[in-house]
This record gives sequence, C-alpha cells and structure tokens, in this order.
Amino acid sequence: MRCGGFQKISNLTQEHDDIVGKVRQEIKDKIERTEDYPYFKIVEGHQQVVAGLNYIFKILVDLETQECLWIKIYQSLDGVLSLSQVGKNREEV
Repeated sequence: MRCGGFQKISNLTQEHDDIVGKVRQEIKDKIERTEDYPYFKIVEGHQQVVAGLNYIFKILVDLETQECLWIKIYQSLDGVLSLSQVGKNREEV
C-alpha cells in the first residue's frame, strides 16, 4: 500500500464486508430509506492511505435492477469508522 491517490482493491475480503456492515444502518439513514435492501454486496473497492484509510466501495443493492450505491468511509488510525458520503455514482463520492 502506498500513500497518495486511491488504489483499486484487487482482493475484497471479509474485512471489507465487515467495514461496510458496520455502517450499513448509517447508509440507510443517510439516504432516508426505511426498508433494507434486497441484496447488499461489495462489487468494487478502492482505498487511499491518509492519516488512517479512506475507502470507496461500490455496493450492488438490487440484483434485478442492478442498482448500485457508492459509499466513502474513513477509518481512523484507532479503527473508528465514519461514513462520509453516499451516492448513486462514483462522482458523487
């Protein structure tokens, strides 16, 4: 891992699923969604080394419509996660 811009995560792991899982309710709250998504799977991820880590994940939330969300999460050096942005495309995060 090197400092600088976002780098694509070549192997998404359970650790990435856990990170997203910890902010899943926050995602729903941020976009004011009352029901849960029928599907919720990371299909793409990027990370950036800062004073901690920034993550950008593309989440497939509906298999039928292929609807996706893009989310940006910051993980501090002590492991605290904060959801910073949610959007319908990469440019929104």
